[in-house]
Amino acid sequence: MRRDAVSDRPLDDAFGLPDPGPSPDELAAEAERRHSVAWALTQLPEEQRRVVELRLAGLTGPEVAATLGRSHDSVRTTQRRALARLRILLGIASPEEEERDAS
Repeated sequence: MRRDAVSDRPLDDAFGLPDPGPSPDELAAEAERRHSVAWALTQLPEEQRRVVELRLAGLTGPEVAATLGRSHDSVRTTQRRALARLRILLGIASPEEEERDAS
């Protein structure tokens, strides 16, 4: 690139430009959410944690079933229970709400 093709604007002009990226507060909040989810995963029974981790890794329900040597229905039930437990652990739902929704 030739030097004369570049605009000679003062650096001070850049201070008024908005940063398109997330703010430090948004980055901190996202880090806290990730930490909370990681903690909640450690609180699940191993069977439920394995199903959720495989799903988060991108495997489909049938792929998780094949990986674990279980039926797809069994994996779906385990996943449903794991997600209900995670909602409680993360404060998204109360045990009463999860019980009512399961009915």
